[in-house]
Amino acid sequence: MMRSRNEGANSLKLLVFDFDGVIADTEPCYIQSWQQIYESYHAEFPKDRYIKAIGCSDMPFDPYRDLLDRCIVGVRPRSRSSVVGLYKKYYSNLADRQPIMPGVQHLISSAKRDRVSLAVASGAPFSWVGHHLQRLGLMGAFDHIVCLDDVTQGKPHPAVYNRVLSIADIRADSAIAIEDSTNGIAAAKDAGVTCIAVQSSTTGVHDVSTADAVIPSLEGATVEHLLSLVGEDNGA
Repeated sequence: MMRSRNEGANSLKLLVFDFDGVIADTEPCYIQSWQQIYESYHAEFPKDRYIKAIGCSDMPFDPYRDLLDRCIVGVRPRSRSSVVGLYKKYYSNLADRQPIMPGVQHLISSAKRDRVSLAVASGAPFSWVGHHLQRLGLMGAFDHIVCLDDVTQGKPHPAVYNRVLSIADIRADSAIAIEDSTNGIAAAKDAGVTCIAVQSSTTGVHDVSTADAVIPSLEGATVEHLLSLVGEDNGA
């Protein structure tokens, strides 16, 4: 159980953000990039199947293999490396245009005013997360950054959250996580961390029923607001 609302920000020691879909809406870029590649081979990209796999570090869906199965004989791609290279080119160009999600900067400022530590717990590699945090001017905003490189198992395994809690030296019941996917929520909850789900444009179809609270976006969110949400959900 989290804390009751009247205990205020003093009861919250750590606020943990997922990256993709929470800090920056990069997830649609995955889809647009694969769609562009599939179209060049006259194949239809299975968008719904791909969306269901978002947030899982060990991606259960292989777009390249699926593309091969859908291609007409004679127009198949030459190699996995050629397709992946093209995908990364498309994806990087699109993702580098994505701004900070609404409300993120305001919530960061709220946390700093209330002396709440800030962390990122991402299922993506640091090369990706660090690049975008730097690009968005947020690298210095977070006290701790834990990515896929730092653990042996990605989301939905709780390793990234366990690692954040360990290096921050903060108990799970003094932290709140912000996630946007089923797998991210599972990782936070399995680490004992209260989780608030933000329904992003891509993962809005994910089952977020296990989150402690669900909000449409972080716009206008403050530490006090987040505490009130989980306080109400716990009967406070």
